Amino acid sequence: MRIHQPKIVIGENVPHFGRMYDGKILQTVLEELEETGYKFRVWDIHCPDFGLPQSRRRLFLVGVRNDIKNHLIPPAITHFMGYRSIDAAIDDLKHITDETAHL
Repeated sequence: MRIHQPKIVIGENVPHFGRMYDGKILQTVLEELEETGYKFRVWDIHCPDFGLPQSRRRLFLVGVRNDIKNHLIPPAITHFMGYRSIDAAIDDLKHITDETAHL
């Protein structure tokens, strides 16, 4: 981040990361990241709400360079209570052939 200064930086981890040592680990990480010139938000995302066919939560650390004035807004839920099965999630892959068969 210090060298390349991308506009946006995203990290991801398990929700427990945010609770370790009463949140002090996450706070320390965020402070160190923000010292490089970014503002961060933490989003606890329930993945099935976004079409992932697995019941899990993920913690996203989303950072934007300080010179960018836009606000960080979490994504809108796309699949609330309309969760996808694994079959629905990979249905479009049925007709893909393995390219290695032609080698």
